[in-house]
Amino acid sequence: MLCPQCAESIPTAAKRCSHCHSDLDQTTGRRRFFKRARKGIWVLLSIVGTALLTTWIVPLIVDRVNHQKTLYEARVRIAEQVIENGNATETRLDDLETILAIFPQDARELSPAQFREEQAQARSRMTAEYLEFNRIGWWWFRKTQREADFPEPLPDDRQKELRRLADEYDKALYQSTIALTAEWNAVLREGASKGRPSADVQKVFAQQALILQQLGEKRRACVNDMAHLFDQHSKKRLFE
Repeated sequence: MLCPQCAESIPTAAKRCSHCHSDLDQTTGRRRFFKRARKGIWVLLSIVGTALLTTWIVPLIVDRVNHQKTLYEARVRIAEQVIENGNATETRLDDLETILAIFPQDARELSPAQFREEQAQARSRMTAEYLEFNRIGWWWFRKTQREADFPEPLPDDRQKELRRLADEYDKALYQSTIALTAEWNAVLREGASKGRPSADVQKVFAQQALILQQLGEKRRACVNDMAHLFDQHSKKRLFE
């Protein structure tokens, strides 16, 4: 072994160094050994811990952060699409209501022949507008339900609420087309036999206008609430 004072080689059992003549304490030597050993173990554990942190824990945290960011961006995008599709549907329904509302007012001053000509043109405009409405209105909210599962499904309570809102919107949309059909019948079909708008057109319009207004409020509320399920911090609202 080596003398702890002069570092010269001495016998293991020696109690006094033959070189520097200092007393040797075996217990102190062992303590130094174990102290150095413990220090080495802590250094080793520190190296292993750092390796684990950089190769496993940090990438795991980064992946989780990236997933949350991707999830947030995907749901914000869906919320924006809900508002956009809701607006497009409302615009098409408003166009249909406008065509039906204007026609009987313009037709009052027309001759029977002119009325039938305007009637045919109105039918063509209505058909074109309804096709545009049909292209958007009936499918977008069901597509939203399917997209709600990616990249991660909505929580169960929000999925249930989304189904309820989609069904309620679907029902309000269908009832709106029924009300528009009642106006269509009053303006076009009932007046066709006389070459004039039928006498009860205004009465029908007054009844259906209130229904359409209430249904419009219900539709817009459903759209706003659907968007809120995906982006609860968004302040963007439909027609507000």
